[in-house]
Amino acid sequence: MCNPAAILTSLLICSAAASPPESAECTELYEIAVAAAVPILPAPLHAFFETRLEALRQAAAPGARVASGSKMNTGQPHWHYVTLDIAAGTAGVEERRAAARRFPRERNKAMALYESCGVPEGGNLPWVVQDRYEAALQSFRSGEPEGIVAESGALLHFCVDAAMPCNTTTERLRRQRDQTELFNGLRKRLEYEVRVSPDRLSPVKNPVDATFDVMLDAHQAMDELITLDAAALPPEREANMEKRAERAAPILETQIESGALLAANLIAAAWAEAGKPELKTTALMPPSRVVTIPRAVAVLYVGSRNSTVYHHPTCSHVARIKPENRVTFESQELARGAGRTPCRTCKPDTPDKPPPR
Repeated sequence: MCNPAAILTSLLICSAAASPPESAECTELYEIAVAAAVPILPAPLHAFFETRLEALRQAAAPGARVASGSKMNTGQPHWHYVTLDIAAGTAGVEERRAAARRFPRERNKAMALYESCGVPEGGNLPWVVQDRYEAALQSFRSGEPEGIVAESGALLHFCVDAAMPCNTTTERLRRQRDQTELFNGLRKRLEYEVRVSPDRLSPVKNPVDATFDVMLDAHQAMDELITLDAAALPPEREANMEKRAERAAPILETQIESGALLAANLIAAAWAEAGKPELKTTALMPPSRVVTIPRAVAVLYVGSRNSTVYHHPTCSHVARIKPENRVTFESQELARGAGRTPCRTCKPDTPDKPPPR
């Protein structure tokens, strides 16, 4: 029988490969993170990955294998999480938070802690991020485009895992039932609201420390989600589901942003440590984000079949919409008549305001 308190936070476990056979990772989380991370990379990296976006998405997807000769692929469950609050047992929130803050950052000490707690496998995620960072560094030094994409995609995958709350807690196994319907309800928002500003890029001195910082924030977000779950118990469960989803969306957006930012910082750091080598690309600058519009039709606004938002054609979010999912409108009246609301990034309903490029 499904624990009602597990319904909402289980969608976050979609990104945790550390799960039993019946659960699955949500590919969309990694696709959203790719779309958020690539635009904020330094210009040479941005241009390189923009010409290989689909390959990067595939490399970051659940179950993808990294470059030939690498030490690992994404299939080992314990690579995707770490139980930060393992020493707290069944204690309360404050004890779990304190245990998470005390969790050792050295791999051998963490393994010893797991053993002392009688846990055979408590996860290896921060050190896997370190391994993937070193693999990405070597791929930049080798200059082989396919290897760079494969290793960067794997690094991005594990960075997203680090930002997912359920991957940081003893609550993980209890909260990983796949709740696809609820996630799909949130996904429409996430496709257009997850944004990371380029000015948030910063040098990374230690990938393990950077990963732990993200995971500690994710662990605290877990408590917020547990609180939301507790408020959605029967008898008004259905009525509370939508309210809960609305309140959970900003939490999930923040965590995906954290994962995307961590990935962008580490990819940029690996490239810089490799000496900022020139990257082989078919484009000197990132490709235009302007949607190609047929001459016979005056298209002023663009939307997606999977969303309820409309945008300027030059909005950065339009580049995320697959061609087969694009819908166009000749006026705001037609867009609104179709049930669309204006994008909060390009603000197409604001008079005399040029859209972002």
